Amino acid sequence: MRPRPWKPGQSGNPKGRPPKRNCLTSLLKDAVQKTCPQDKEKRTWAQVINEQLLKKAKKGDLQAMRLIFEYVEGKPTSQGIETPDKITFHVKYPDPLKTDKPSNEPE
Repeated sequence: MRPRPWKPGQSGNPKGRPPKRNCLTSLLKDAVQKTCPQDKEKRTWAQVINEQLLKKAKKGDLQAMRLIFEYVEGKPTSQGIETPDKITFHVKYPDPLKTDKPSNEPE
């Protein structure tokens, strides 16, 4: 076993992993929180984009609807359906030779 430079219970990386400042996700997260300069109401980019997405969904845009549902409800997962190897149906036909009729049926 290799000796460790830190004591038991002490983290080997106390400051943690440094944030990724130049990745697309980080840059987009920062950008959508800024005020949209073209918006008269001085809303953030996230608010403006959200409104446009909802308008498209309202007009019947299926991609916009799907995107909204995936973010709100979560992306659907495929679940396997277990089926038995053999399905048996039991069909019961009335006996044509039987003469007993229920009392509420006319003769």
